[in-house]
Amino acid sequence: MSLPKTREFWFWLVALVALAIFPFGGEESLCVLSAVGIESCPGCGLGTAIHYLFHLDVSSSWKAHPMAIPVVFGLLFRIVQLYLSTITYHHESNPKTHSRS
Repeated sequence: MSLPKTREFWFWLVALVALAIFPFGGEESLCVLSAVGIESCPGCGLGTAIHYLFHLDVSSSWKAHPMAIPVVFGLLFRIVQLYLSTITYHHESNPKTHSRS
């Protein structure tokens, strides 16, 4: 069994792990729109909400951004999908797994 080599798989996996590990809640923000002075960014608070969700603080997660739950489920679904496609591709392309007639 091999791990996926696609950049997308690793990007989403590392992003979710980083959001789960790194502390949030201060005044710092990674939002580019917020940095240039735009106050009505629809994504602001999403990273913080995902962090709270991974720490099982659903109430704080919901307050930070209500879309965190569907986003996390969507990203986990995509990560599993990419992982399973790699397993299937590896199995189909491995000549040792095919029987000879």
